[in-house]
Amino acid sequence: MKNYSLIFILLFGLSMSFWSCDKTKNNQTSADNNEFEEFEEFGEEETFYRIPSPDEMFSFLTDKNLKFQPELLNPSANADKYIDRKAKELNFGIYAADLAYTASFHQFQGSVDYITVVKRLAEDIEIAAVFNEDMNNRIKNIFENADTLINVTNATYYQIVNYLQKNDRNQTLSLLTAGGWIETLYIVTHLVPEYDENSKTIQHIADQKLTFENLMLSLEQFNDDPAINETINDFKEIGNVYAQLKVINTETSAKQNAEGNVVIVGSKTKLHMTKEQFNLLKQKIAQVRMKITGKSNV
Repeated sequence: MKNYSLIFILLFGLSMSFWSCDKTKNNQTSADNNEFEEFEEFGEEETFYRIPSPDEMFSFLTDKNLKFQPELLNPSANADKYIDRKAKELNFGIYAADLAYTASFHQFQGSVDYITVVKRLAEDIEIAAVFNEDMNNRIKNIFENADTLINVTNATYYQIVNYLQKNDRNQTLSLLTAGGWIETLYIVTHLVPEYDENSKTIQHIADQKLTFENLMLSLEQFNDDPAINETINDFKEIGNVYAQLKVINTETSAKQNAEGNVVIVGSKTKLHMTKEQFNLLKQKIAQVRMKITGKSNV
């Protein structure tokens, strides 16, 4: 059985839900409790590492007072300076997250700019076939409404992932995923106004430890690729911060046995991130992101 991660599809969906300010929570299925899930894809069984649901990561953005912050984006003009394969593929993921951000905040002109960049990079990394006549016609009509814009961006990236998997380009998929993850977390950590131990936002960022571990597993499948091996090394300091997080009990249940002794029968736990750990994680994410994009941190 091959181990190819579907992280990029789920990450893009996660990013889109991140910026959806009117989203309502759905009940999670039992599959959400599994560390990994199996799917039938392209005629063969695949194992996909579990990624937290969009609601788990981004439910805090129900705050309608949040403002669009364009300074957090990687400027579309930067695309011209990415020369080698690694830079283009990582920044394709960066721009994918930026496109999700602009689309969901109804920034139409900004979204058009990022769609243009994504299409240009798609040609450079030889996945331009995704933008067929039907997709190009849909892109032309994105000014109709916000839902159309979001649907088009979603459909585009599902097709990109399918194309990469069908053509056995999972190394490329892993680098796109890494770029998308780092940009999403870069934006999230900069949207937090200040550290609050009880903040759901901080908890969502802490919970990304599992996502990060799965991302690294995805990359490590191809560590004989020099570009991916270098990316793994770049990400290691982020992993060192996540490794410092403590697991704490938040709730326990107990009952008495026949002898009258209290027996603990279950407990709930969560990852705890201190202010120092949050600031360090934010710093390390920004450093990796700056190395990928060449853009100074906000």
